[in-house]
Amino acid sequence: MRKKIYGVITLSMLALCLAACGNSTSKEDTTTAVAKVETTEKTTEKTTEKTTEATTEKTTEKTTEKTTEKTTEKTTEATTEATTEATTEATTEATTEATTEAPTEEATEKKKEKKTTEKQKKEKTEEETEETTEASNKSVAESYIGSTLDDLAAACGGYTLETGGACSLEGELSGIAYFDGFTAYLHSEQGQTVWIVDAIE
Repeated sequence: MRKKIYGVITLSMLALCLAACGNSTSKEDTTTAVAKVETTEKTTEKTTEKTTEATTEKTTEKTTEKTTEKTTEKTTEATTEATTEATTEATTEATTEATTEAPTEEATEKKKEKKTTEKQKKEKTEEETEETTEASNKSVAESYIGSTLDDLAAACGGYTLETGGACSLEGELSGIAYFDGFTAYLHSEQGQTVWIVDAIE
């Protein structure tokens, strides 16, 4: 394109130079050269305009097509991702809630029933143990009638002692020792600290 423009300029300069010489033949040549230059310029301008328009149209079309394709692809991808995420989240939440609620309620009820049953068994066992302990302590204590209170306490555990006044016999004191599960009736000679077991109740 530049070569053509430089060529036109060069021809124009030559035509002017020849015209300056004043030759009539050269005037005709100059006129012809100028006409050729003008024709060449017009042709060049038209060709340049057409080429530029065609190139611009093609470039615009291609750019528009590519931009539209990319925008469509991105929009489709974004929409698909968002839809997939929303669907997955909703499905997961619904499934999790349904799965969690059903077993949790059943499990909670079963645990309550199990705890209640275990508590009842434990209470029953404790009651039976207490009764057995009381019965066994009482039967053990009965074997200590006539022995000292200290011997009985060593076999059956701690006690609470209440002392009373004198018994029917002169010089004796009476007392009651309360053990876990039974009561021991005692006597002691006055002035002594040794208590003797008389009866178990």
